[in-house]
Amino acid sequence: MKGFGLSAALVIVALALGGFVWYFDLSAPKTPTPTAAQRPIIDVAIEQVSAVRVNDGWKSAAVERKDGAWLVTEPVQEPGDASRIEDTLGRLVRLAPMRTIDAPGDLTGYGLEAPTITIELQGSAPSLLRVGAKTPDGAAYYARLADGAAVHVIPSFAIADALRWTTDPPLPRPTPTPRPIPAP
Repeated sequence: MKGFGLSAALVIVALALGGFVWYFDLSAPKTPTPTAAQRPIIDVAIEQVSAVRVNDGWKSAAVERKDGAWLVTEPVQEPGDASRIEDTLGRLVRLAPMRTIDAPGDLTGYGLEAPTITIELQGSAPSLLRVGAKTPDGAAYYARLADGAAVHVIPSFAIADALRWTTDPPLPRPTPTPRPIPAP
């Protein structure tokens, strides 16, 4: 009889432990499915973009794809640095908001009533992103598509390179020509 009592106690403990694991495994959060807030704001492939225009107040820059090559068309007219342009463009077309405000109401508080920054992508699916004020912590901007109602909070670093184009156009960087240095 002593063996039966010990076996029964072990079965009860095992059932309690199994029930505990089962209950907490079911209530554990599952892998989240992507929501609209996690999807890119601009839904277009890089290959479908034929031109990009950035306006930042009174400064602007523009690039255009012609015959497979990128050209800077504003502020100067010169061949562009394809890797810099496509890196920046890649960040823009994959730009996912940190947060989305579906019913923003008055846009003045977001700096979107008359935004000073606009980023326009031209091509098969043209998009105009209006960028407003920075968030209170300065780490993000408020933005919305010209044809959209929602206001998105986007990270500052995601558009930093595009904004830099207005003062440092995406032109190829000169490569120094190697030359021999005489030994002493």
